[in-house]
Amino acid sequence: MPNLEPGSIIRIESLEAWDQAFEEIKRYKICGLDIVTAGPDPLTSGIRLAQLALPNGRVYVADILNLEEKVLDDLAALMEDGRVKKVIHNANFELSFIRASLKRRLKFKNIFDILLASQLCWSGYYDLVPSKSPKNPWKKRVPDHSLEALAERHLGLLLEKSCHVSDGGTMNLAPEQIDYSVKRAKLLLPLHAIFRELIEKNGLEKVAELEFRTISPVVEMELSGVCFDSDAASASSCSIISWILFLSSSGMTRPR
Repeated sequence: MPNLEPGSIIRIESLEAWDQAFEEIKRYKICGLDIVTAGPDPLTSGIRLAQLALPNGRVYVADILNLEEKVLDDLAALMEDGRVKKVIHNANFELSFIRASLKRRLKFKNIFDILLASQLCWSGYYDLVPSKSPKNPWKKRVPDHSLEALAERHLGLLLEKSCHVSDGGTMNLAPEQIDYSVKRAKLLLPLHAIFRELIEKNGLEKVAELEFRTISPVVEMELSGVCFDSDAASASSCSIISWILFLSSSGMTRPR
């Protein structure tokens, strides 16, 4: 059970302190990552804080706003280092901000996404709740995969949302906002242990690995776009329509 009390927070406010923390993270070969951003869009907002949780319960909080770009470069290098496992909830969000901040393509490796792991392990599960429709009195409710919901469901911990950082762009963050962000980071490694065991017990290792490997190209496609050949697509659709019309006129049907 993780200790969510903020006693093991280490604020990083200098490059020397960051270098020391970065070396410790690499020695453990696993860390949890959570970030606070100045806004919801990685193309118009940047990273304000980065929280890195270690197996010893320590959480490093790096004030990106007041540190040099080297910290972002090191974060990117960490995300590309296949020797260190990075545990993240909704990795698409965090990695999109790192990628957009550096304005260059990154190849993320050894990422364990708690959100994807939960969606995979709870796939097909639902409960029935009352519906307002007289024709269908019951409706399906799928499990909530938010970090707060996972903390309650798997760890028995209630994480209050009242201190959630809604404006990471402010110059001075309140202590309770930083404490809340640290608590989020502390949940990642205990949840990783639970979902890793669930994935192994259910024989989902290959599926999970495939899901995690798609994160990097999906981030790149969402930020850079995808080339679409409209002329080729139009020609292909015309060809398919012509073939369907030919089959219809010939009396050919699909085998039953």
